[in-house]
Amino acid sequence: MNRRGLLIRLAGLGAAVAGGVWLRDQVVWRRPEVSVRDSEWTPWAHPRVDVPTIWAVIAGRRVRALIDSGAEYSAIDRGFVESLGLKSSFNMPLVAYGVGGQPQLGRGVTLNLEAGGLAIARLQAAILDLGPVASAAGLETPLILGQDVLGEAMLDLDLSSPRRSARRLRFLPPGSPAEEGLSAVSARRVGRGLKSEVVVEGGVIEALVDTGSSSALALSEGEAGAAGLNDGRPSDVSSTLVLGGAMSSRNVRVASLSAAGADLGRSEVSIFATPRLPGFPGALLGTGAFRGRRVVLDVGGGRIFTSRALDLTVG
Repeated sequence: MNRRGLLIRLAGLGAAVAGGVWLRDQVVWRRPEVSVRDSEWTPWAHPRVDVPTIWAVIAGRRVRALIDSGAEYSAIDRGFVESLGLKSSFNMPLVAYGVGGQPQLGRGVTLNLEAGGLAIARLQAAILDLGPVASAAGLETPLILGQDVLGEAMLDLDLSSPRRSARRLRFLPPGSPAEEGLSAVSARRVGRGLKSEVVVEGGVIEALVDTGSSSALALSEGEAGAAGLNDGRPSDVSSTLVLGGAMSSRNVRVASLSAAGADLGRSEVSIFATPRLPGFPGALLGTGAFRGRRVVLDVGGGRIFTSRALDLTVG
């Protein structure tokens, strides 16, 4: 597995019945009840990876959870649900799609849990086969907290230290003001997610902010072609974890990349096969774009605040 490339998407999740979108948002997937009990910093539960994870407690079991701002809905691994003895609490069939385009048919369960200072009640989560994302041989995170949770609390990620073990996170009450030293960058809420503009070799692309991806920027083949990156430049192939398994993606070097108020210079961009799904995001802005900085994501309010990048230039 390429340690820089982790893409997990639930962007096509919906009820497979007539009127499914309305039922999904108003009846089945109602907003969870989320309260911020404290805003203390906590280290990442899985310090070896470049995506944020946190310890959560469900039904008395302590488990790692992936915080994925690119996932429309929260999800829980089918095998883990069975080990807890939980039963599906609603039986409306749903279809989930990962970035690889492979669909899964699942059902839903209602969860009450605590995670990093958050108390979450009545969280409607999709029961899916998360594959290596949940297994001990992979990321070992059988729970994904998505946009439904992040829409109710702000996420503060501290990536300022070059040491992985020093990375930490915390949650803030919705609508919290920016701290001194943090500046707002271009962002807007689109659907349930948060998007921000990036500039690739002079071209502007709007990307979904995706903490489930460790790349600075990941583009679909279609978006990469529109940006002029399919011009025969050298590339290498890597393996990437996706919903239910793994897929191949290729990496190219771009001459310049700017994102979230920072000039990232020459950077590597991951390119994945364009999913055959309407409305699937063609650009994903991952945690690699914020390395060396703090970033606060206000998904519900459509805001991003970042610190200045640490200048490591030796004069």
